[in-house]
Amino acid sequence: MSTDLAWPAVVELLDALSPGRREPWRLDGRVEVDRFRRWRLGPDEVKLDVQAPEGVGEQAIGLLRTLLEHGGSGSAGLRRWTLPVFEQAVRAGGQRCAELLAEPALDTAIDAVPSGELLGWGVVANVVRERLHGEDLEVRSGLKQFTGGTKVWVSRPWSGDGGERLWVVGPARRTRRPVRVIVPRIHLEHPRARAVYSPALLRRLDGMTRMLHDTLGSSQRWAEALATRVLEAEVDSPRRWLRVSDPPPMELDVDGTTVHLAHFNHRRARYSALEPPTEP
Repeated sequence: MSTDLAWPAVVELLDALSPGRREPWRLDGRVEVDRFRRWRLGPDEVKLDVQAPEGVGEQAIGLLRTLLEHGGSGSAGLRRWTLPVFEQAVRAGGQRCAELLAEPALDTAIDAVPSGELLGWGVVANVVRERLHGEDLEVRSGLKQFTGGTKVWVSRPWSGDGGERLWVVGPARRTRRPVRVIVPRIHLEHPRARAVYSPALLRRLDGMTRMLHDTLGSSQRWAEALATRVLEAEVDSPRRWLRVSDPPPMELDVDGTTVHLAHFNHRRARYSALEPPTEP
């Protein structure tokens, strides 16, 4: 923790919170604050080492807020955070606050902290844990961008393909930082409506195509549509491209003609006007 507040003023703050105790000062919740001495500091630079193994209490929250209001910043490892991030973390409670501020993927973790105000509606789904790939139907785990089971926010149809490929926002496989990519609809499962409470998440989704919904009903309807598994279907005669349920029906009526299922796999189905061969 660093601050632009002069050292005498910092000592005065700490003495008021922990009378009769100096270096380290002890605050509620077993929080210890000590002067940072690992290398030479500038004449106007104040750094503190804050240890909070059991979370931060009211005294520590008030101290950190004051230091951050005076141009300070905090860091855990290589990740730095400022007052807005701290205030968002405080909403998660004392123990979780300390864990969040030490989280390497802080940007992603802080998005999950409710702001207390309903800001919008969206739809989330999980990336499939296993999927079939290629003509040999090789079983693969998750996607290139996401591990299996990752929760992602899902857009509505946006390109005129009926929703075969959708924008999603979620933590990347390796860095856990939020990424925005297009994925096939068949690689998503368990869609459900979710409220948006985080301003940071709202800004991220609001910048995407058709991510947010105005009402709970709208998000629920899209979640229900996503939950209905569909396959792309090709009809030989009359020539058509359409979507069918998964697994596909054995027969379809297309423009008054009955067509029969000739072949299907995990991606598409093919129908033909020829009747299937009968058993001898």
